[in-house]
Amino acid sequence: MVKTYGPDKLTVDQMHSNRQMAKAAEHRFYFTGKACKNGHLEPKYITGSCVECHRLRHKRLHKSSTRILLTPEEKIERRKAYYRANRERIFNYQQANREQIREQKKRYWQENKEALSQKRKVCRQAKKEQNPQPHKDQENIREIISQRNREYYLKNCERIKQRQRKYRQRVKQETEYSHG
Repeated sequence: MVKTYGPDKLTVDQMHSNRQMAKAAEHRFYFTGKACKNGHLEPKYITGSCVECHRLRHKRLHKSSTRILLTPEEKIERRKAYYRANRERIFNYQQANREQIREQKKRYWQENKEALSQKRKVCRQAKKEQNPQPHKDQENIREIISQRNREYYLKNCERIKQRQRKYRQRVKQETEYSHG
């Protein structure tokens, strides 16, 4: 397979042999056939640097970048930690730029409506597969809530009745005042 370079997909044979001609043709690469100072026989960028030297430098500089090596779970955990550490700053930014953020989200939704709808559909389907009978859980939740409400009422019965009496008295006074 022949190696190609740039958006024009030029092979070494198709490239200009000097920098001026490549620049005039608006290409990003040229090939002289001479090795660079590090001994690489590769095309050069029109800026003068060797493609292979550039690749090696990039690899060396970004070797320590852990962003690429993180698993999705680690990325989520890092995002959460950042949010916890900068919660106030994030909140202030969002308050200051509320309208801009709203417009940005609206525009994003308009541009990606199909993909977002599909993603929602997949999530709903996965949720449904995890719990095929949600109504049973709903019944349990209702039962739990009603039990908590009963317990709360029994604990706070006197306070609740007192509040209700005060409310009725206030309403009665307001109606007498407005009619009388």
